[in-house]
Amino acid sequence: MSPQKIKSPSDRPHELKSRVICCLNKLSDRDTLSIGATELDSIARNLTPDSFSPFLACILNTDDSTKCLVRRQCVRILVLLSHYHGDSLSPHVSKMAAIIVRRLRDPDSAVRSACVAAAAAIAAKVTRPPSSALLKSLSDSLATERDANSQIGAALCVAAAVEAAPEPEMEQLRRLLQNARKLLRSEGFKAKAAVLGMVGSIVGVSRVISRGVLDWLVPLVTQFLSSDDWAARKAAAEMLGNLAVAQRELAVEHIASCLKSLEARKFDKVKIVRETIDRSLELWKEAADASDEASIASSRSSSSSPSGGVQSCSSSSSKSSHDASAESSVQRKPVSTSRTSPWDASSKRGIPQKTNINKTIYVSSKLNKTRSSSCSIVLAVPQLTKSVSDTGLNESGHFRPKTKRDLFRKIEDERVQNFAASFPHPEPQAGALTREASDKDCDDDEEVQNFSMVRKQLAQIEHQQSNLFELLRKFMGSYRNGITYLETRTQGLEMALEEMSFDMGLPSGRFANRDSLDDFLGSSMSPGLNVT
Repeated sequence: MSPQKIKSPSDRPHELKSRVICCLNKLSDRDTLSIGATELDSIARNLTPDSFSPFLACILNTDDSTKCLVRRQCVRILVLLSHYHGDSLSPHVSKMAAIIVRRLRDPDSAVRSACVAAAAAIAAKVTRPPSSALLKSLSDSLATERDANSQIGAALCVAAAVEAAPEPEMEQLRRLLQNARKLLRSEGFKAKAAVLGMVGSIVGVSRVISRGVLDWLVPLVTQFLSSDDWAARKAAAEMLGNLAVAQRELAVEHIASCLKSLEARKFDKVKIVRETIDRSLELWKEAADASDEASIASSRSSSSSPSGGVQSCSSSSSKSSHDASAESSVQRKPVSTSRTSPWDASSKRGIPQKTNINKTIYVSSKLNKTRSSSCSIVLAVPQLTKSVSDTGLNESGHFRPKTKRDLFRKIEDERVQNFAASFPHPEPQAGALTREASDKDCDDDEEVQNFSMVRKQLAQIEHQQSNLFELLRKFMGSYRNGITYLETRTQGLEMALEEMSFDMGLPSGRFANRDSLDDFLGSSMSPGLNVT
């Protein structure tokens, strides 16, 4: 008999209830199991919004003494309802959550697994408020239940709901984290491994975790790596792996501590725990490498950013351009007196009546400090063929002060004119100057870094050489001590042998005197042993 579709609220609830009970009775018998499951699925598909409440009431009131197949099918039907009716079930989420919480106490693991699947389906398909009622009911059950199966099932359901929900409420997840913190620190709570798995699922939601949460979460989880329960150790390792993937940027400060804790426990006696720890260890190593690369990239970008080196380069380039404009004026500063000018040197040696001065001045400079290579500019000073009276020499053969100043001024003016004439191209723009100055300063920074690295390497080599010399000195000292000890033992052996030979020769009259004994010992002993 095919089930009729429920079309209107006028259908009486007791008829629906009788049909549902009939289907459940068919589920109790193996011969009619498939028929009962098909009819119950058909009823669930064709429900109207007014029929949700009586249908769920029938499912909720199912006796616990019924067979396992019936209890499991009563939970599985919630998955079908969620897929077919979706947000229409929003007013009835609390009743569906009550069905799941009731079946969490079931001793059969298949029923509890069906509860986890139902929680995930409800969280994924019923997205409109008050869908948060599911997480609230499950979290309350997790905190109040004392049965180990209920605690484990509630934690697994929360984890599945958080992972399946498209947009879970952040405030509710934060409360779940605080509740998990209390449960993990409680001595009487039994399902700590399941709660660690639940925390790992919550960690995957990026907006929930902050630095303050990580400050207490990471030390708390790493403690469970040394727990007596292998399931807790495995769950802690999985949670740390999820943290390294989902919260890599926030977990930078905890990379060292997590790596140290995982390295200390990577030789766990349980194989599955070892494999989980190895995977988490690899994830944290990848996070450490990514952190190092990010720090290097940020340092490079900060050195070349406009707020950093470019501004300083532009300021220095503007200053250098200002200095260059000042130098290109008509009047230049006189030559420094710290160096002896060729004119003073020639005046000290004495100048003849006719003086031919052929000078070539090489000026090497950088225009506004923006050119990377120095440009050599050759300035030809015209020959000065004047008499002593024309050049302004006094009777002692030296220039008069006024004449010397005029001569310097004239030469400097000619230098400026020739220097300006040697650059016929227009002055580069300020942007080009800034970029060139920035490139040069960046090159200088790289050279400084390279020099510092070379200095460090040289210091390391020097330290290694000093250690090597120290080892060599100790070896030579021990070698000398060994030689001295060997010589002492050899001398003692020679003396003992001499005494024994002398004692043996006296009774037999073999050695008449001391000289014959010495001759015997000298012929019998090896050349390397000298008898003193």
